[in-house]
Amino acid sequence: MANKIKTLFRPWRAIVLLLMAPGVLASDLSVTLEGIRADEGGVIKVFLYDSGKAWLKEPEALASREFTPDEPTKSFTFDSLDQDATYAIQLLHDADGDGKLKYRMFPPKILEGFGFSNNYVPTTKPRFSKARFRLADVSAGMTIRLVYPD
Repeated sequence: MANKIKTLFRPWRAIVLLLMAPGVLASDLSVTLEGIRADEGGVIKVFLYDSGKAWLKEPEALASREFTPDEPTKSFTFDSLDQDATYAIQLLHDADGDGKLKYRMFPPKILEGFGFSNNYVPTTKPRFSKARFRLADVSAGMTIRLVYPD
């Protein structure tokens, strides 16, 4: 009889442990893009990454957004993100719509509009460590300004 009682109470132990464990708080991230050159056409692509390993690998992005640039600013939200996690955002204005970022090798220069979280402007290959942020630290949202070649 004692063994039957133990067996009946085992599931309750798991439930109690789950209730005592610290929960993951989900938050939304509001993002505003500024400086969009709507007259250049194409599409704006935004990628949200949650690790340096996935950084700049578009298929490995945690989330993404794509829209037609029709105004100089655009606001949107990434929903249900872990409040304590670290993220980084990459965006590009694919003006010719070919799905590729245009750049010149020498001297190195990006030839289409781009941007990163923290308004980080790289001088070499973009680094996750420079663009990363903790969601809890940007609870009011984030504004990213697009940079275009002159």
